[in-house]
Amino acid sequence: MPSEGEQAEKAPSEEAPEPLLPPGNSLRLKSTLFVALGLLPVFLLMASDRHFSFSVPLGVAGLLVAAFALLDVLGCFDDPQVDGASERSTSLSEAMPRLIELAAALVGLVASLRLAVAGVLPAPIASAAILITGGLIWCVISLYRVAEALGVLTDSAERSLKARHGFWLVLCNLLLYVPLLGSYSLSDPWETHYGEVSREMLARDDWISLWWAQDGWFWSKPVLDFWLQALGFSLTGVHYLPDQMLSAAALGRFPQPEWPARLPAVLMSVFATYVLYKAVARVFGRRAGLLAGLALTTMPYWYLIAHQSMTDMPYVAPLTAALAFFALALRTDPEQRAHTIVIRVGSRAFRLSGFHLLFACILLTVLPQVVYLVTRNVTLQLNWQHFGFRWHLDEFFSGSGGGNCGLPGNEDCHGALPANRTFQPGVAAALWSVVLGLLLHANRGERRVQRLLFLAAWYCTALSALAKGAPGLVLPVVIVMATLGATRRFRDFARAEWVGLALLFGCVCLPWYVQMFMR
Repeated sequence: MPSEGEQAEKAPSEEAPEPLLPPGNSLRLKSTLFVALGLLPVFLLMASDRHFSFSVPLGVAGLLVAAFALLDVLGCFDDPQVDGASERSTSLSEAMPRLIELAAALVGLVASLRLAVAGVLPAPIASAAILITGGLIWCVISLYRVAEALGVLTDSAERSLKARHGFWLVLCNLLLYVPLLGSYSLSDPWETHYGEVSREMLARDDWISLWWAQDGWFWSKPVLDFWLQALGFSLTGVHYLPDQMLSAAALGRFPQPEWPARLPAVLMSVFATYVLYKAVARVFGRRAGLLAGLALTTMPYWYLIAHQSMTDMPYVAPLTAALAFFALALRTDPEQRAHTIVIRVGSRAFRLSGFHLLFACILLTVLPQVVYLVTRNVTLQLNWQHFGFRWHLDEFFSGSGGGNCGLPGNEDCHGALPANRTFQPGVAAALWSVVLGLLLHANRGERRVQRLLFLAAWYCTALSALAKGAPGLVLPVVIVMATLGATRRFRDFARAEWVGLALLFGCVCLPWYVQMFMR
């Protein structure tokens, strides 16, 4: 966020944008209604006392609608055209074939994962390797084609996909990391340990208090890795109840639930490697960036932790990406504005840039946490004897889920109440909503690339802290401050969005930490 002195010196092109089509009360009301409609299925799914196989895709769809509508309420799509700024105009109908292709690629990838998890594929190891690896490559190519069709790539006419070093780096990552990822059992005591905590998260239907049967409450590591694994289990149809994960083997099948356990770590490693490539390429050229990415890809320990469903990669991948975004910011002109694409939908024109991609990611991270906290004070009961909403103070379950209570090594199950019953989850949801609102309000007109890169670095820092704790926050901050001090880039120190770091850490990372502490 700019200081008061910088605000006074701003040129007119740096001011917060006025709406391109000033939304009247009716338009704002419609967008607000879409925010509510998008969050409604998320709320109902989280509040329900039952599990549904379609929870993850329906929840993601609802969150996307809510995020888009919320940005529209703030007028973030109505920027005026700025002289000298890079801009490309297109209509949604022109890009629709590519969007359909991307959707088909994603559906095909999820279908391949579900077939592998169910164990119904012929020649299961080879076919899963081909289908899932091929599906990921198809997703990457489709995403590039969508970006090309929308005009996101400013040099698409000069450089085809085959001429892009970043594409070949991602392709090498996928071919080296993915094919046999789920074909062997969880290994290393911690990989099985963390996988069991993620399974218990679903069996207990509790995404705050972590449990491992032989230890009771699991306070060893923060929650990000377990969230990713549990979401993967739910999306791909893993049978999470006790003794059910590999039950299809009794029918002569070859179930592979290891795929959703490990795939999030691989995808995070690919993302971090690509951002590192972009940072090195900015300074030394694309060939050097490719070599740097390949060097990281083939580092033995990086390769090892990318293949394990543990907290290490969810910690180091965002940390690596944060430092790469920071390096990109230092090599960016402070006054450079983000490339804008104008998408026409009927009579409405939406101006999109890197700001919208960044804040869509932030909203997709924060909104589900806020909604989940609200649902800790209300339960949607779907049995006919007690149908409807039940309002209550925060309550949770002590013990192993799915009928494991009282078995050897498992404690007897009983209800539990928070240690601090004053700070209820609903109150916390209101607090973190205010923090998110401050972040959005302060940055709703920010289109300078350097500022957005700093915010992207701090967003990745918050994710790293959510995966491993204090090191995820301390290391990037210390490295950034040491770099700025050693190079005497004091102006960049003032531009580095420290208030944005505090707000991002507050709404992305603290909701789980604080509520876990209250319990």
